[in-house]
Amino acid sequence: MIDESIVSSTRVASAPRAALLISPAGPIKEEVLDRGLASAEELGIPITWPEGWRTHVLKTDGFFAGSDDERSRCLREAIDGGHADLWMSRGGYGCIRTLEAGQDQAGALTGRRRSTLWGFSDGTALLAAWDRRGWPAWHAPPVSQLPRLDGLSRASLELAWKTGQAAPIPNLTTEVPGRARGPIAGGNLAVLTSLIGTPWAADLRDRIVLLEDVGEAPYAIDRMLTQLILSGALQGALGFIIGQFTGLSERSTADAFRVVRERLEPLGLPMVTGAPVGHDAQNVPLPFGAGSKLLAVLEASVDGDATIQFEPNS
Repeated sequence: MIDESIVSSTRVASAPRAALLISPAGPIKEEVLDRGLASAEELGIPITWPEGWRTHVLKTDGFFAGSDDERSRCLREAIDGGHADLWMSRGGYGCIRTLEAGQDQAGALTGRRRSTLWGFSDGTALLAAWDRRGWPAWHAPPVSQLPRLDGLSRASLELAWKTGQAAPIPNLTTEVPGRARGPIAGGNLAVLTSLIGTPWAADLRDRIVLLEDVGEAPYAIDRMLTQLILSGALQGALGFIIGQFTGLSERSTADAFRVVRERLEPLGLPMVTGAPVGHDAQNVPLPFGAGSKLLAVLEASVDGDATIQFEPNS
């Protein structure tokens, strides 16, 4: 658990900036959007939008927030519009099709400016693209998740937004002892696996790989981890941070973590479990990718205690 005193003691006044709301994946219901915007305001995170934003954000095209062309156009305009921060409204599904419709086929984002991306879940596809471009990003809760965050996640989010810092994460559990230092990559296991073989596959070399998911049965987690391993996607990775596997029964949750240990321990890389990152009430923001100003330092001791610290990416 994150030390709340560290988070609280480092809060400062809000920076004079606002995040642009984007919907590159699934549609969001109006009442969910309004609750999320209210929570963002409580956290001191101003959310801005261009004229007609609400119509765009609430648009529904099947299980997407508008057509592929509409979502890709809005993403390009957001990147080129000079906005320092882009914040996802929700996850769901659609980011890879947004990339397919509007970005170059080499798997790199096009755009003249560097915008910091805030998001996760289906946003794993965008986060991987941001990392390829060397742009800054945070693996962070979307607007739809803000109202249900616990106190420490909210405080950590305030810290990240207002200071650009990430609070240390102590009291993790060592699965494989060792030390790793580098940028965090990865994200949602299902999305990460689905990117394999595409132009937008994540580059996990020299990265500490974060993994989390929701509603995936243990056998499915085994299948996806096996694909990551056999495809070579994990070659060159530095270590693993395992977040939460939510939406499962108590027994299935235990089985999910057993599968993670069975598949990843033989790789011999430092690995910790218990990271407060996932789809429920706990989802602390983590600096993401080589473009981030912060690197993670994972310390997994042989006695079972583990921590994640953060230091400048110089």
